[in-house]
Amino acid sequence: MRSIFPGNLIPTSHLDPVSLNILTFYPLPNRTPTDAFTNANNYIGNVTNKRSMQQYVIRVDHHLSDVDSLFMRYFYFHHFDDNGAQSPWPNPVVRDRNDNFETQNSVVSETHVFSPSVVNEVLIGAARQHFPFQVYSYGGNWPQKLGLPASVPPTAFPNVNNGLAGFPTQTVGLRGALTWQFTDHITLVYGSHNIIVGSEYRLLFGNNYQTVSPSGTYNFAQALTGNPQMQTGTGSSFATFMLGYVSSASVTTHVGESEKGYAFAGFIQDDWRVTRNLTFNLGLRYDYQTPPYERNNGLSNFFPSLIDPVNGLRGAVVYEGKGFQGGAFDADYTNFGPRFGFAYDVGGRGKTVMRGGYSIYYPDIFNVLYFGNTSGFSTTTTTYNPPGNNTNFPAFIFHNGLPSPPVQPLGSALGPAAFLGQAVSIDQRNQRTPMSQQWDFSIQRQLPRQWVVDVSYAGNHGTHLVSGGYDLNQLTPQQYQTLGTALQSTVPNPYVGIVPGALGAATITLQQFLATFPYYTSVTVRNPHMGNSIYHAGLLRVEKRFSEGLTFLASYTKATLIDDSVASPIAFGRRRAGKCSFLPKRPLQSSS
Repeated sequence: MRSIFPGNLIPTSHLDPVSLNILTFYPLPNRTPTDAFTNANNYIGNVTNKRSMQQYVIRVDHHLSDVDSLFMRYFYFHHFDDNGAQSPWPNPVVRDRNDNFETQNSVVSETHVFSPSVVNEVLIGAARQHFPFQVYSYGGNWPQKLGLPASVPPTAFPNVNNGLAGFPTQTVGLRGALTWQFTDHITLVYGSHNIIVGSEYRLLFGNNYQTVSPSGTYNFAQALTGNPQMQTGTGSSFATFMLGYVSSASVTTHVGESEKGYAFAGFIQDDWRVTRNLTFNLGLRYDYQTPPYERNNGLSNFFPSLIDPVNGLRGAVVYEGKGFQGGAFDADYTNFGPRFGFAYDVGGRGKTVMRGGYSIYYPDIFNVLYFGNTSGFSTTTTTYNPPGNNTNFPAFIFHNGLPSPPVQPLGSALGPAAFLGQAVSIDQRNQRTPMSQQWDFSIQRQLPRQWVVDVSYAGNHGTHLVSGGYDLNQLTPQQYQTLGTALQSTVPNPYVGIVPGALGAATITLQQFLATFPYYTSVTVRNPHMGNSIYHAGLLRVEKRFSEGLTFLASYTKATLIDDSVASPIAFGRRRAGKCSFLPKRPLQSSS
């Protein structure tokens, strides 16, 4: 049993040396606290924040010959921020995080004129992003400088939860992306037809390495210094910290994630001038995109219909390269995007023009909403709790370091029962690519005295959109209604000795027993493509042109948007369908 220190003061000989070293990074009080008992708000400090930005653009246009022209452009952007204003600590070791965001893109385009009616353009582009973000202490061997043994990873300053404001000491990572783009299209003028035929190919790479607590998070519970002879509420987290009594700790190990994908598109467009008053825009685009896949087979998935060969239970974890191939879901080969638009000059005098159109678009699926689950690969967390989970004792003494080395990510070696007794998630493989159907109709009328009125309507219907996940392990509403509080009663556990952790105890709740997979806490379907949206908008625009270039413009929009559980808005480019462009998606380097 714990005993009270004489005078309620911790003897110097009992102070943990690592805690004393960390204590030197806290500044001394410089103001009267707002609470004399807790000493809250007893320090105020001014810190600096360093930021810088550089941007360069180089462009070259060269006329090679009467039939060939060349265009080149290079763009560079760099932004630095030490995030010094995010916390008040005067020492940069426990305050700063250096963010260096850099992006570069370049494009080369060559245009060749075969004849006045045949022109070809080929374009090659590349875009690269590089974003290292590292706390100031990264690479400084700070855990060992503070006195922790070699069992603690030396990555960064350790994170401590000791009742005081925390240090932002753990964020270390690197993100990067690279996209190659190749397009070629030919323009043919044939009578009243202006036909464009082309193709586009994109090769995409994305990498992410982001740590959570690479050198450990150490918790110091208030209860470990509480008075055992009094009611609860005594004790101090800071006192526990000074004694070095770690109540619990966790360390994460990381290997990162590297995604790859490619996309191909072919298209044809015909701008057909039917009569002097009427023009049709007719086109068709086909998009094929491979689902993003982890280049080192670093994905896992839960297949609910499989039988685990290890324990005979229904449901098993499978791994990319062994149980499935090519990313989290199957490729979709049905992404055809027709386009139709028209423009009609009523009366042929240019006073009244009607426009309208319909089109289908598909988004770029190379982003995190379509990446697979990296559980078991990218991040593995090792936790350290007191022996027997008895919270009356510390897990270990701070200056002694971690009781055992952190567990490294094992990947497929974890086997089909990797997360038994825990939460698992499902990536449904038969997912359709999100689709946006867009249409609009407008009437423009030129009035006397240089007034122009434009009345239009636009609609957008999204289907197969990414929506919020759901748990397959939930009971039905009827079961909740019928059984009520009885669901919290306990029943004998048929999986005792088979399932680790709490779900392998001698008894479990009736609610857990009746679940579809009672040996998992949850079975979550990730990012299902079940969302839908509908958008309608009426627009009124009035314009008056005066002399000397002065223009008066007023507009009003009345719109409504309804969606059901859409997880994140899909950025479809809004275009006037009556003037649809069926060319390739704009190159990544298109800004000038």
